[in-house]
Amino acid sequence: MSESPLIEYKESWHDEYLKWIYGSFEKICTLCKEYGIPAPEYTVHRNDIMMMFRASEPVNAPETEELHSNCTVNVPEIALKTFSALKSNPRATAKELSEGLGISLRTVKNHLALLKQSGGINRVGSDKSGYWEITE
Repeated sequence: MSESPLIEYKESWHDEYLKWIYGSFEKICTLCKEYGIPAPEYTVHRNDIMMMFRASEPVNAPETEELHSNCTVNVPEIALKTFSALKSNPRATAKELSEGLGISLRTVKNHLALLKQSGGINRVGSDKSGYWEITE
């Protein structure tokens, strides 16, 4: 038994945590086997454990389209919906885009940042009275 109850608690908590983690790994492996999926590979590092799943067949990434010929960033298909909405209404605010597309405001802002980075759009004027310039 440890000299300090705090140390004893910490050791007890650590043991319980490890039991929970390894129990979860076993459950994942069982489910993978049940569904015919290759079991994950584990790598134990000093401060973490990494679990890697390998696809049993090649996985195709979602289709992406180029915004224009100078575009150097792949833009996911979902962000292209934001781009199309801006083409239809360059004065649309992020909030209006969010409501119109049925996605969160944060997602719209992420799309706008990606579209700006790709060179597909530029903001002209202020956030309130400006508009989006489409650079094709």
